[in-house]
Amino acid sequence: MNVGIKYMINIENLINSGVEKARKNKHDVIVSYVEKLDGIDAFQFIHSNIDHFVNENFYWQDAHSNLLIAGLGAAMTMNVTDINNRYENISEEWQLLVERSIINNPYPKVTGVGPVLFGGFSFDYVNKESNLWKNFRHGIFYVPKYMVTNVNSQSYFTMNIICTPDGMKEEDIEQILKERNFILQNSNVDNKIQVKEKMSLPNVIEKNSSLWVQQVRKAIHLLNQKYAKKVVLARDLHLLFENEIDRVALLQNLRDQQKNSYIFSLTSNEDCFIGATPERLVKKEGKRMFSACVAGSAPRGKTEDDDERMKKELLNDEKNLGEHQFVVDMITEAFQQLCESISKAHSPQIMTNKDIHHLYTPVEGWAKDKKSIFDFVKELHPTPALGGTPTEVALQMIRDFELFERGMYAGPIGWVDYRHNGEFVVAIRSGLIRDRDAVLFAGCGIVRDSNPEKEFVETKVKFRPMLRALGGNIYE
Repeated sequence: MNVGIKYMINIENLINSGVEKARKNKHDVIVSYVEKLDGIDAFQFIHSNIDHFVNENFYWQDAHSNLLIAGLGAAMTMNVTDINNRYENISEEWQLLVERSIINNPYPKVTGVGPVLFGGFSFDYVNKESNLWKNFRHGIFYVPKYMVTNVNSQSYFTMNIICTPDGMKEEDIEQILKERNFILQNSNVDNKIQVKEKMSLPNVIEKNSSLWVQQVRKAIHLLNQKYAKKVVLARDLHLLFENEIDRVALLQNLRDQQKNSYIFSLTSNEDCFIGATPERLVKKEGKRMFSACVAGSAPRGKTEDDDERMKKELLNDEKNLGEHQFVVDMITEAFQQLCESISKAHSPQIMTNKDIHHLYTPVEGWAKDKKSIFDFVKELHPTPALGGTPTEVALQMIRDFELFERGMYAGPIGWVDYRHNGEFVVAIRSGLIRDRDAVLFAGCGIVRDSNPEKEFVETKVKFRPMLRALGGNIYE
């Protein structure tokens, strides 16, 4: 794709305006330029250019493939630092950045274009020192330099440029345009991904399996003493490969295999946090808010009749229905605080993924004035499906009993655009990839009548999506 004269003049004028504004107000300004480009695919955009932006990239695909967003590079990065006010701080920093931006967007009604903030928070605001999560710590967000959005069968390209009070040389502008041309031309190349059907797993390290079961027993003992009603306990699984893991091939496998899930990938330096989650935390469209109560699960049946039997049993299982109701009550209460009106289904439905059935109850609401998506994330995270209930007691049990640091696992991950629409999901069915190493995570809800051995088996089912995408079959 060639850059036209008009385009170059527009960009130069915008950048000059950005520099002038930065100098006048003595702060950085983001200039955002949006254009509609036919036929550019978000995944192909990542695949073709990831080698040039290996340390800063992200990918997002919603559960119905109606919205795909891919970002390369970081025009600006926001690290989560103040753990006591982390949601408010990121929200305020984003609002300030938007107010200081110069945005050229001819498509104001299109979601997910222009300046978009993508990233996530760690699960717990109290973090242990962990080398595993050194590149994410309490969470990280960034505004990409280059971004492709596929929505409603249309494609949009956003370029975000940081302008400083120091100005920008003409050769710097030329370099930006040259880089823009390069990545777009590169994205048009029909460069098919070669995916191995089965990657070898030379070393599977299942640490502390028996100890995890013991920890579950301890938790059940406390639950029976009415210390809490429910706690979610997770474990990790370490995989070591012979060669560096192909992250793009892994992403492609998740797209192919987990059709009903949200697919996400967030890279920070040499680490990539990636997964396919079935669980929306919150979505914002104007003042319309959406959430999903997802808790209670059963494995898929081996035959169609067996699968139908598993669904019926799940819909009538007291333990799973009890777990589910905890989540419904909590999300409903949060929506009642933040919304002018709410509505929800009267009874749970079945959400089916490749390996597992979940109980599912959608909740919708109409947000009160000045309530941001971060206000909802703060009130909703962690739901009883990922933490337990009561929340603070369950969190302390997780800190005491889990054998690893959760980091970004089970935390809120997602995006928000400059018009404050966006979506966050719960980062489960996920793993952390670094060079030849993969660490996968899976958890399950523990209540008073839980069976520790059965809960261990349930974690095996929840490991399957990531294991399969990596080419493994140890839990099939």
